[in-house]
Formats: sequence, structure tokens, C-alpha cells
Amino acid sequence: MKLRSIIIGCCFCVMMLSTAFGAEQSQQTNMNVNIAVSDGNSGIVKKYVDIGDAYVYYEIAGEGTPMILIHAHSVDCRMWDSQFLELAKHYKVIRYDLRGYGKTDRPVPGEKFSHAEDLHKLMYFLGIQKAHLVGLSLGADVAVDFLALYPRQTLSLTVASSDIRDAFVSQPVQVQNIESYKKQWLEFLLSICGPHKKEIEPKLWQMINEWSAWQALNVEPVWQLDPQVPVQIRQKKPNIPVLIIIGQDDMQGSKNSSEYLARIAPKAQKVYLKNAGHFSNMETPQAFNKALMDFLSSVK
Repeated sequence: MKLRSIIIGCCFCVMMLSTAFGAEQSQQTNMNVNIAVSDGNSGIVKKYVDIGDAYVYYEIAGEGTPMILIHAHSVDCRMWDSQFLELAKHYKVIRYDLRGYGKTDRPVPGEKFSHAEDLHKLMYFLGIQKAHLVGLSLGADVAVDFLALYPRQTLSLTVASSDIRDAFVSQPVQVQNIESYKKQWLEFLLSICGPHKKEIEPKLWQMINEWSAWQALNVEPVWQLDPQVPVQIRQKKPNIPVLIIIGQDDMQGSKNSSEYLARIAPKAQKVYLKNAGHFSNMETPQAFNKALMDFLSSVK
């Protein structure tokens, strides 16, 4: 199996993979949803929230204007470790696991859902009317969809390794060995990272190794905006500040997509990060944090 064949553009969230694995892989993840842990040292609160058809795991720290961090495909909210508490010095920061990832419930086979609508429900149940959104790769997809749907609830948008789709194209792939698949997937992700790839490899592998791989073991329901995202952005012309972070060592498809978003978003600005690839927030966290904070300081 060639992993590059399952990449459509740079969006890792839209894979539809067929499998011979059993149905037990689609069981829900949370047996005890009434978990609320407050870390007295860090001030982090860890909880689950019932959004109606799934329990979503999230962590919250800090006070002030809400900011929501949205993770990439095959990993979870821990990818934001270098940003979470640093940003919590200035904002009320929420990071969460998307449906099918981390500790959040997995999708139900055959039932469509939307990551952007899940985010909207999460904000509703947390009492958040507006928030700064920060997403990377799949997380950028979710954030851009949310902007198109709910511009009035978006204070600003920061996307890295972004993808914006004119159309969805699926390419089913047979997964025979999930352990081998995960290792090859890790190798591919590292191949589109910069010179600090070896430094982030252990953390990246930890998340991928613990990933349920639901998306590789099931046909993932497809949900797409109608009209499509680019059309909606052009029509609505959301007056929302947008920061597009581009790792100079990222794959060309991701760069092209970022440039495309910069052209159609009315208030977009770009920042290029040296020595960074697809996971720029993990590879060059100080440069990423500075770019983000500089941008937010200019947002009224």
C-alpha cells in the first residue's frame, strides 16, 4: 500500500478506507462520562460534554477571551502541548478531541456527522458565544468550515497546513495490518516535516500508536458544505481576521491550498515559518507561538 495514494490534496481527514476488521472497532470510547479532573498545579480542567449524539473530551485552562485549538488527523489534542498553557496565560483556552480521535466517542458507521457542527455544539454547551479558532491540517479544515457556517461566532481564524476543498474525492484502500499501517503513516508524516522531525517523532508516534484508527477501519461518512466552502467564503465575504501559517518544508499540496485560502479570504495574512513542515506547532513551537500571538494582538 502506498500511503501517498490516499492523500487528496493535503487533507488527511477525508480518507475512506475499506477493511476486513470486526465491528468492535466502532464501539464508543467513553464508559464513564462524568469525569471532571482539576489539576491544581497547572489549572487544567479535563471533562467530557454530551453534545447530543456523542461525548466529547475537552480540556480547559486560563481565563479571558475563548480560544479553541483543533488538532490534526491521526493525533489528538495533545499535539497542542507546546501552546496550551502558554496561550492560557492570556486566553481561556479549550482543546478537545474530535469525534473518532483521542478520548472522544467514535462515529457510528453509516451515520453522517460534521466536525464543524460538533464544534458548534461544543461551544453551545460550554456557553461560548464567540471564540478565536486555531487549527492545523484536519483542524484547519474544521475551522474553515466553521468560519463559512458561523462567521458571527468566529473572532479570528488561524490555520496551519491548511486545506480547502472544491470537491471531495474518495479513494478506498484495503487495510490489512493496522500496526504496519500506522508505522507507514508515521513515516509519511515525518517526510513532510522539517529538520526537527526527529525531535517530534516520539510524541507523534505516541499519539498515532494510541489512535483508534477508526478512519482506517471504517468507511468514514462524508459531510460537505453545500455550496462548497470556497463558494460560501466568496459569497459571504466574512469580515474575520485570518492568519495562514505555512511551514516552508511542508508538502506542496498543503502550500498550494494555503495560498488558495489566502486569495479568497477577505482579511487573510500569511506567515512562513523556516525549518517547519506539516506539524509546525510541534516542530518550531516558539516561532509558531510568536506568529500566533503577534496576529492576535492585532485583532480587536
